[in-house]
Amino acid sequence: MSRAMHIPISYSPRLYGRGSLVSCLFAALALAPGARAHAQGPAEVSGRILERGGLVVAGATVSLAGTGVRTLSGPDGRYRLTGLREGRYRLEAAASGRGPAAIPLHVTRAGEILRRDLVLDAVRLPEVLTLVERAPAEVMRHVLRRSDLARAGSLPAALSRVPGVFVKAFGAGGAREVSIRGAGPEQTLVLWGDERLLAPGGGAVDLASLPAAGIDSVEVITHGASHRFGSGALGGVVRIHAGGAGGVTPRHFQSAFELASPGARAASAGLTLPLAWGALEVAG
Repeated sequence: MSRAMHIPISYSPRLYGRGSLVSCLFAALALAPGARAHAQGPAEVSGRILERGGLVVAGATVSLAGTGVRTLSGPDGRYRLTGLREGRYRLEAAASGRGPAAIPLHVTRAGEILRRDLVLDAVRLPEVLTLVERAPAEVMRHVLRRSDLARAGSLPAALSRVPGVFVKAFGAGGAREVSIRGAGPEQTLVLWGDERLLAPGGGAVDLASLPAAGIDSVEVITHGASHRFGSGALGGVVRIHAGGAGGVTPRHFQSAFELASPGARAASAGLTLPLAWGALEVAG
């Protein structure tokens, strides 16, 4: 005779009901990571920064006033601000050369995605007229007398004391080249009276080769004088005068006739000729 074995089984019909199945599905969807993030994530705003007329504005600063949240618009004028919570904001945009723009922004719920474009007006800058006042010609003209040359000891040393004039020395006893206000020696014209001095081979003039004993004065023009002397005077001019003060001694002839008494006569004459080292006077 066999003995029957009874195992109690309990179940709840509600687990298999239609309403319970729908509830489980909603609960699963609610627990899904994507759905939960969408429901509770922060909001964001994006859009473009434009100039009136439709041109995009790159590099514009876009911010939410008072929050410290900001970004820059890209090459296509687009921007994007994230991490917004529910509330009211002021969306602002500004760019160089354009007037700022601002609009109100209202985030009504978490996860909201807003799109807002801002239009900036181009700013017309006022015209600015800049006047450059040039120093008078007499301020940029210097004259070295014979006494100045004697105190300096040489022509190169005297020229180096003039503001804006630089004398370059090539070793002890070497060549001495002059330049004015940053221009090269080949752009500084050296004249002996009215004659243009040219160095052998077309280089700069060696001041040490000039006869210092025959120099009476030196005129230095420390501004560009190419309009008067040509392209060689782009930096300035060093004009050397020999003989009389202020320039080359002109040819001069003197004569006199005197009647001392009846039957007695006297006459005299003189001739002055300029030379490179001074002047020659003949009288008789």
